[in-house]
Amino acid sequence: MADNLENRTFAIIDEMYQDLKDNNRDQELLDLALKAATALDKGVNAQIVATKMVNGFSLYILTHKRESFGPKIGQSLSELTKIARTGGYVWSSIGLGDLRVQF
Repeated sequence: MADNLENRTFAIIDEMYQDLKDNNRDQELLDLALKAATALDKGVNAQIVATKMVNGFSLYILTHKRESFGPKIGQSLSELTKIARTGGYVWSSIGLGDLRVQF
């Protein structure tokens, strides 16, 4: 199951990267997606990567309130949120929603 979760997490991040790149979004978001993909490649748990990706994106949205991303990115963030909450993997008392947890 871990490989499937990692593959799904990578696929979501890759889709987000391509969408952000195609729409000429801020380099900060592209860097976030690249860091997430690199972390997955280095063996970081998919739930941690998903958490950090969602938290990093959330922080960006909070600091750039005039931007909107559309339903595709929203759906990807929802899927990453589900991944972050899957299984019994507990890595810290903080996590999803704690904006200190990011790349």
